[in-house]
Amino acid sequence: MPTPPPPTPTPTPTRRWRIALALYWGLLFVVTHLPQINQHTVPQWELLPFDKTMHFLTFGGLAGLLCWSRFLRPAGPWPNAGLAFGVGAAYGVLEELTQPWFGRTNDPGDLVADALGLAVGATLAALLWKLPHGPRTSRTPASEEA
Repeated sequence: MPTPPPPTPTPTPTRRWRIALALYWGLLFVVTHLPQINQHTVPQWELLPFDKTMHFLTFGGLAGLLCWSRFLRPAGPWPNAGLAFGVGAAYGVLEELTQPWFGRTNDPGDLVADALGLAVGATLAALLWKLPHGPRTSRTPASEEA
């Protein structure tokens, strides 16, 4: 009788967050480098411009995923939040510099929205670090998770 194949290992929570980060970041790059959207199809909001709101939300998501994926380092929530902000900000600048190559315009206001989103996303990820399905592991001392 043939032996069954060994069970496929289940991805760890950290690995799942890293996969989500890779997919999200790739999608973010593609969407932000597509040719300019027809301005007549973009909703006009009275409180905040749609474009700036999207920058805020997408970069907030990037910061959260950078933190929770422990992609940067497993030093705890606040060091990860700071590094996520720095990496996200560097990416935001790179993105704005490369957009003209794809027929888009760069806008300093987008960088402000990116930075605000990164700050909020990284802060929320750090504050939610101790959730049961968050990125903590038993190897990290409790003093570093606070």
